[in-house]
Amino acid sequence: MRRAKHRGNTGKKKNHYRPRRYKREMAKRRIFIHQVNNEENTCKDEAVAVAANTTEEHNAMQQPELINDHSCNGSTLSKEDAITILDNDFYTLADLIKMGDLEIRFLVETLFPEQCLIFLAGESDCGKSTFCSQLALSIVSGAEYFLGFKINVKHKRVIIISTEDSYPAIFNKINLQMQKNNLSLEDTERLIISTTSVSIIEKLTKVLKSFPVALIIIDSFADVYDGDINTVNKVRDYLKDYDELKKKYNCTILFVHHIGKSREGKGIHKNQLLGSVGIEGKARQVLMMSKLNKLFSERVISIIKGNYVSEEDKKKSLLLSFDHDTRTFEKADGNFTLPEVSKKKGRQVDMKLVEEALKLKNEGKRLEEIGKILGKNKSTISRWFKNLKYPYDFENVDSDDDDAEDDD
Repeated sequence: MRRAKHRGNTGKKKNHYRPRRYKREMAKRRIFIHQVNNEENTCKDEAVAVAANTTEEHNAMQQPELINDHSCNGSTLSKEDAITILDNDFYTLADLIKMGDLEIRFLVETLFPEQCLIFLAGESDCGKSTFCSQLALSIVSGAEYFLGFKINVKHKRVIIISTEDSYPAIFNKINLQMQKNNLSLEDTERLIISTTSVSIIEKLTKVLKSFPVALIIIDSFADVYDGDINTVNKVRDYLKDYDELKKKYNCTILFVHHIGKSREGKGIHKNQLLGSVGIEGKARQVLMMSKLNKLFSERVISIIKGNYVSEEDKKKSLLLSFDHDTRTFEKADGNFTLPEVSKKKGRQVDMKLVEEALKLKNEGKRLEEIGKILGKNKSTISRWFKNLKYPYDFENVDSDDDDAEDDD
């Protein structure tokens, strides 16, 4: 047996057999690790397959009636196609065609589309809450029409959340209205009333899980919304929860809202809504109730925004008369055309003063000097010159409210 040679003065010996044994040992370890990984991957694949089969069976058991409801040209969708559609948040056009009839439906023709967020706005003490409770009674009683508009409901059940009135006040009003609506005991059980203003979504979800509802009335929006009503993003984020709620449970949500105090009596327009434009933007339909004149018995309902109604319907307004004894509205005779919103005109400018100011400028006078001579401030003189066009058009010179400062 040969001895290992010494190299220099390091005192280390080279073992010619160690590298071979080391390589063989490492090769065995790699083979073992590879086998273990293959076994683990096999177990994972089997677990995923079992979970997928279980989920598919569970979905098929949970939604049998929905599968049978979707049809196209009279033929029912296959089980696999229906599960694919119901499990997705995104649909192809082919999926929508397979679903069949997807027309826009109305809870009350023209006035209230189904499965939408709707706002009814108006100044205080014009009868918004009374109008809504009358609508609720018409639905739960199975009436065919509401103020001359056809009612189309599958479930004759309504929820009223009234944050402004007490239970006695609500009952007394509805008790008077029941004189015009023939309600049975079964009908009264389908009208649910609450005065809560907290945790609305959670409480509504609990009710909607128990039985279907056609309409939810929230009176009023300002009481249930606790954020900054003038911030667009916050308002839209708040309404997202109600949007998801009405989609999930196929119901319509009607908010009662107010208009700004400073905007009362200034025509009928969606910009009069109290708060951010996010309210009008998120709602699919906005109605406004207004007083036609100083008489308490006359009201007008106008559609100031409607994504699913024609322009002709928006121009037509519903003229109503109010019965004090029964606290109900009736459709009045006659037509009412929505007036144009009047624009505030600026104060007129004395053109002789403008001409005089131009002459003084051509003489080399400064704005401060012209202002002292004419009794106007520097900003007013400057604005006159900016509005003038060459050749000078003295008829189109605008006057702002800043002229009020000139009187000082």
